[in-house]
Amino acid sequence: YGGALEYADASLCSDREVVLAAVQQSGDALWHADASLNADHALVEQAIYWSVGAIEWLDEALQADRQLVLLHMTLHLSQANVSQYLANAPDAIKADRDIILMAVGLDGLALEHAAASLQADCGVVMAAVEEWGPALKHAADSLKADRSVVMAAVKRNGSAYEHAAATLKADAEVLQTALWSGIDVLEHAPDSLKAERPVVMAAVTLDARALTFAHISLRCDAAIVEAATC
Repeated sequence: YGGALEYADASLCSDREVVLAAVQQSGDALWHADASLNADHALVEQAIYWSVGAIEWLDEALQADRQLVLLHMTLHLSQANVSQYLANAPDAIKADRDIILMAVGLDGLALEHAAASLQADCGVVMAAVEEWGPALKHAADSLKADRSVVMAAVKRNGSAYEHAAATLKADAEVLQTALWSGIDVLEHAPDSLKAERPVVMAAVTLDARALTFAHISLRCDAAIVEAATC
């Protein structure tokens, strides 16, 4: 069992063949190997292969090694844990476009941890919002004002509307696309659209509770109230 390396003599912990055998049983065994072996690329690859946590024990240079990071991501990361990994990753990894594209493909919200330059990269942001619309929150302001990006985001999930630039919140088509997601969308619309009868009618037809967010002048509109109660 690889964990036995923890109790082995120091001479064995620095023996490459012994350590290799140990990490092939349990990648966590690398933690107990002599520090000199942490720079052994092939050995580290074996440890990463066998353990999701092995990459966290490497020195900074190896944690920023894109080949090792890509191996780790391919083997161990998913929507459930990719954002947590990126939050603690070296800056070089957060600025690596291929790695971030892979990350946002798993979880769009991983965009939060990307370098600012990639949060302003249209291709990266589009990939993120297509995976999960509300990832728009972490995009650069310039892309929150990009109609194609915002439309992609609200089509994926209407909650993304909240994070769009004011100019696009005032776009009736953007709002109506977002409305399919639920009632809270109308809450974030500008007053001018909350007073637009076709917009409110569409909203209450989808969900009666949207009437709460309509302009007061439309809350007593008989046809709208009827649509909301049907």
